Formats: sequence, C-alpha cells, structure tokens
Amino acid sequence: MVKEVPMRRCISCKKSRPKEELMRYVMVDGVAVSDDMKKQNGRGFYICKDSEKCVTIAVKKGKLKDGNK
Repeated sequence: MVKEVPMRRCISCKKSRPKEELMRYVMVDGVAVSDDMKKQNGRGFYICKDSEKCVTIAVKKGKLKDGNK
C-alpha cells in the first residue's frame, strides 16, 4: 500500500505542492511567524520555500497581515 503524500497550496502562486516543498507560517499577534516544526497552534498558511517571487507577491498583496489569508 502506497502512502499518500500530503498536498498544500501556496497562498501566492496558488499551486498545490507536497507539504515538504512549502514553508508553513502562523499569525502570532498580527505577525507572520515561520513554523519550522509545523506544530504551532493557530491557522497556518503555506508559501513556496524555493521562490522569492511567492514571498514578494504575498507581501505586496498584504496576505501576511492578520486576517488576510
């Protein structure tokens, strides 16, 4: 039996990728904090690890502000 790979979607480019290829962030007091261990409480969101473009897009569109995921 083959184990299914968990997929997540980048909030910038909207591409679904394996969870390991994305970086998880959590909003803490209105600030996006990286969740390296993927265990912090709160609603998380994902951005492509290897793409500066995705981070830039997320910042420009205000997606890293509290309530704008």
